[in-house]
Amino acid sequence: MARTFGARRSFFPSVLPSRTTMLLAGLTLGILFAPRTGRSSRALIAQRYQAWMNRLSVWFEDLARKTRQQSSRVQGTIRELREKTAPEETTISDEILSQRVRSELGRFFNTAAIEIMSQDGVTTLKGAVGNNQERQDIVEMARRVRGVREVISLLS
Repeated sequence: MARTFGARRSFFPSVLPSRTTMLLAGLTLGILFAPRTGRSSRALIAQRYQAWMNRLSVWFEDLARKTRQQSSRVQGTIRELREKTAPEETTISDEILSQRVRSELGRFFNTAAIEIMSQDGVTTLKGAVGNNQERQDIVEMARRVRGVREVISLLS
């Protein structure tokens, strides 16, 4: 009677690559270092890599822009909630007033292109916006911020 032994399994994984891995590595090296077609293959690989990196870069830039906009909106909401629960202040510093206006506007508009300056309750808005309706909305929202007495619009 013949005796059969089960498959022997080692606790440590094999350090040798599989046949498939070796085949793929050989094909890759053959394509990259082939004397006749290697140059064009390498150029094609480099071109596709660059195109992929460009698409990835655009995607990350778009993600960063959307993240900044959402951050401004969240900060505006938090400030609004804090203002509603905080007691009325008698005087507000110019820096805090500018931050309040930026937070309020940041909830609805991209405030990166708008310069906001405040001095003694008078807020000046400077920068470029999309259209006349957006300009009017920005000025009206800035007027509604607590502590703003007057808004000077230099928006174009």
